[in-house]
Amino acid sequence: MTSVESSENIEARLNDFIKDSQSLAPGLPANHQDPLIILYGQTHLGVPLHHIKLREIEAGREAPEFKACEVLLRGTLQGHVLFQTTIHNSNLKDCILIACTIYGGRIETSQLTDCRIRKKAFGEHDTSLTTPFMSCCNIDGGNAYDTEIFNSTANRVGPIQSCVIESSLAIYSLGFDSTLSSCGVYESKLHNCEVIGGIKNSVIESKNTLNFRRFPGEIRKMIFLNAIEIDGLTTGLIAALRPDSLLYSEVLETFYQEYIFVLSDENQEVFKSVSKTSLQRLTKIYLKGINVVPTSDASMYFPIGTKITSITMEFQGRLVDIHHFYDITKVWFKYFGTVLNFTVVWKDSKPWKEGDFRVPPDPPEVLKTAIRVANKWLKIESVFVKGKSQEKKRINTGHSNLGMFRKPRVILGPELETFTWTWLAQKGSVLTWNSS
Repeated sequence: MTSVESSENIEARLNDFIKDSQSLAPGLPANHQDPLIILYGQTHLGVPLHHIKLREIEAGREAPEFKACEVLLRGTLQGHVLFQTTIHNSNLKDCILIACTIYGGRIETSQLTDCRIRKKAFGEHDTSLTTPFMSCCNIDGGNAYDTEIFNSTANRVGPIQSCVIESSLAIYSLGFDSTLSSCGVYESKLHNCEVIGGIKNSVIESKNTLNFRRFPGEIRKMIFLNAIEIDGLTTGLIAALRPDSLLYSEVLETFYQEYIFVLSDENQEVFKSVSKTSLQRLTKIYLKGINVVPTSDASMYFPIGTKITSITMEFQGRLVDIHHFYDITKVWFKYFGTVLNFTVVWKDSKPWKEGDFRVPPDPPEVLKTAIRVANKWLKIESVFVKGKSQEKKRINTGHSNLGMFRKPRVILGPELETFTWTWLAQKGSVLTWNSS
């Protein structure tokens, strides 16, 4: 057990950490390899040469060496970069870990970004400790469960669940059922946590969520729906209800039933990194401006058993790859076997109004032909709506490290001419492409 640090020293370290967090430039541990060795998972996506997180690290340095590594099992590494790798019971020092999943093991003097830290399950002939241990690490984003964290910093980490944390600093984070000893905590939320000594500044503490149970189930669902509609994925309600198994189950069920998940060229890698269990619970998806996303095989994104009931495709401008349309209607409908609602949206590329010199916006002929073909082979006439729409864009009103505790401001994009076609399955049936 270390000696108890004075409140003055903790407060000074916390203030320094808050100032340092304003800089988004990633730093390398002192003993990194040169040139960098980058171990990467999700090898089916190819070598991640252009991923923004890696490019930030590589900037101004000798070209790195990439090595495929889906799973690191009981490994010992120093000075490496690990990207989207699953790590089991390994000893790492002076490493950078990005979007990794970590089970057990010991990690020292390392930088962790958007990682998931979990207790390791006992395996056959494996008697090693199950609890992960983080010492002198910088943890940015992601989440941690059943972890021992010592003399480290946590920024935007949530949730931190059932952890033992000592002599560490946490800002803009979310903690549950954890013990914090001699820590500095700023702009965070703590639920059912034991705080021993240390410094707390702008910290919200709560003890239970049972007051929600006073409301009937129908009212609770309305509350959940409202939070999801307003904040979407940024809502802290799901994490806040985790300690109560009944309410947590209810809010998750509502979330997966009502939230529309977007798949686009920009987020396809993140989409693939989501656990199969979570993906199987999705019911509504929105395919937004897809050009490079491969659509010929739905199983690349959705495991067998996923019950998608609603699909929306959005096209914009004159260039439309109609192969995506036919992949969805012919392949995805059959793969899921549960689609009840299919919508196609086409938007003009820029605003138009009466009196403009260019001709009024009109979807490309290839898309209008596909709509007519779909009417024929789905054996349902689409419902057509023409109007204008404005895309809602969320922007943070402050620094990006403010995370979930500062609600983003919504601004409206330009008003665009919008054409929408919708097919609804008949009662008791699903949408089926039948061209035989």
